[in-house]
Amino acid sequence: MKNSYKLILICFLLFLFVGCIKKLETPEWDVNLEIPLINKNYYVYDLQDSVNIVSEDGIMYYQNTGDITSLEVSSDILTISENSEKMNLISTDIVKRGGLPLDNENEENEIELRYAVTSEWYLHFAFNNLEHPEYIESISFTFENVFETSDSEPFTKVFNGNFGTETIEDLSNFIIKDDTLGPQEVLDSLRFTVEIKANDGASLDDFDLTLSYEKMKFSYVEGKVFNKRLDIEDNSTEIDIEYPVGIENTLNQHGAKLIFDIDNPIGFDCTFYGKISAYNMTSGITNYAIIDETDKVILEHAENGEVKSTTVILQGEKIDALLNTYPEKVTLDESYLIIGNKNEQGEVVTGYIREGVKVSGTHKSKVPFEMILINNSELEDDTQVADSNYIQPSEIQEIDISSDNQEIIEERANHAEFILNLENSVPGGAIAHLYFADNEEDVFENPVLKIPREDEDTSFEPALSDNQTGETSPVVSEIRLKLSHEDLMIFLTDKLYLGTRFVFKDSGGEPVKIKSEDYIGVTGYIELSAHISEK
Repeated sequence: MKNSYKLILICFLLFLFVGCIKKLETPEWDVNLEIPLINKNYYVYDLQDSVNIVSEDGIMYYQNTGDITSLEVSSDILTISENSEKMNLISTDIVKRGGLPLDNENEENEIELRYAVTSEWYLHFAFNNLEHPEYIESISFTFENVFETSDSEPFTKVFNGNFGTETIEDLSNFIIKDDTLGPQEVLDSLRFTVEIKANDGASLDDFDLTLSYEKMKFSYVEGKVFNKRLDIEDNSTEIDIEYPVGIENTLNQHGAKLIFDIDNPIGFDCTFYGKISAYNMTSGITNYAIIDETDKVILEHAENGEVKSTTVILQGEKIDALLNTYPEKVTLDESYLIIGNKNEQGEVVTGYIREGVKVSGTHKSKVPFEMILINNSELEDDTQVADSNYIQPSEIQEIDISSDNQEIIEERANHAEFILNLENSVPGGAIAHLYFADNEEDVFENPVLKIPREDEDTSFEPALSDNQTGETSPVVSEIRLKLSHEDLMIFLTDKLYLGTRFVFKDSGGEPVKIKSEDYIGVTGYIELSAHISEK
């Protein structure tokens, strides 16, 4: 009987124990998880290509170089226009002196000679109103400044009869000179002597002589040159630079240089005139600069046959405006040189020039990354950056989201924030814009999520600058943005694509110097609270 009670008691206790076990709750807890999305530093030096974007002493520059090549100096440039001299002569023994003019007062672009070699010169002799040529035995002309060779006697032309017709003498490749001239003296005419010998018993008969030439061309000239124009070949230079999208409307050039490096084989100073145009085919922006005498791009003259190299650097608003296009092509057209020396008093001085030579060199644009940050447009709305207001790094980030994280996001997330850390060493503040899309092509055109959204602020501060040393130190800004359940649903994919844009804050007209090692670091991740249960 006692054993029966014990058995009943044991069964009752077992029943109670089993009932208690069934009532135990399954463990549940909340955890915080971080899902990384982006960890990227955008360095300024990533733009370097060692050709068009370079670094010197820690400062970034973008540059491009185009050619400058003149046409060859030709005898068509080295010319003296037609001229003539008329004399009255008598049919008797006589010696008379005269001069054939070498200048033309009606021309501003003339040449004055002290030594020259002709390439084409035809001298015309014409006797007019000579009624009795039989009275004359001979007429001889001696040109004391004209020589067939450097050591020959002065050129002489003798007429024995045939006085009534025009005679043309080919004096091409002859030398014109006067060894008695001083360094700055030139010939105003070709001096000549006319000697007439009359036949015995001849009566006096007067007549006219006309000496003339249509045009004198030279292969070499020493003397003075006034406003001779030498055209420069048109040139176009393509620039292989991938600029960040929007840079032309966000960063204004400051301190841009246009550098001329030109070799001059001509013994005269040459002043450059021309038009340099800059084209950005991507943005459609075009600008040009006219270079004229006010810019003083003057090429120093060669000396003693040695080519002279000249470097001229242009800076200022005109050059900044030209290169603010961030050009993809630079052209040189409508350009030419004006040849001629002038001393400090503005007087034209002597030099030399030879047929067949060319002026050649380069024009080089060099722009430091020392720029004025501008904010010339507002956001179209709180989520869209205006077309003309941002810089867009070219690289699109690819985000991999694991299946485990997708499951947590979909089934267990109960609170989420997007954490954005922005580390900035650029001495200018900005606003970060992030664009998420399911495929790379839609990142900026049709994103599924844009940050910041309405009433959100993703601005970050400029780097700290030491006023004494000019050194900067980076500043880190942390931004926390709430994510809704709808926002989280876009991350339920194996691949997601992320693009960034930066809208820089206006620097108030003050230039900002950007160093090659400067960067903007972007770290972004989802911080979410997930409910975990072992049910």
